[in-house]
Amino acid sequence: MMMVQKTALFDLTQNQFELLMKFTEILRQQRRSSQKSMECAFCKNNGEPVFWYSMHNLKDGRGRVRCPLLQNYKCPQCDATGRRAHTIKYCPENIKTDQYEHS
Repeated sequence: MMMVQKTALFDLTQNQFELLMKFTEILRQQRRSSQKSMECAFCKNNGEPVFWYSMHNLKDGRGRVRCPLLQNYKCPQCDATGRRAHTIKYCPENIKTDQYEHS
């Protein structure tokens, strides 16, 4: 596998290689940025200590809940919990209702 990767790198044109390097640097910057801004808004707003809310983010890059406290919460409206957990304020069923009322 490693040999295939090395061969693929040698087959790149100069322009392709430069684009790959720029893309790699963007990914590094995004990773550093997300590591610096690790803060869970749910825990912070609920008065949890700084050491706790600065240990994790509320959600991951795909929108799945990462907060252990929110993951344990069960929405009273739709029973969602775990990676899809949310408070009643952000319940998709409420959002659908609000959209119909404002139409």
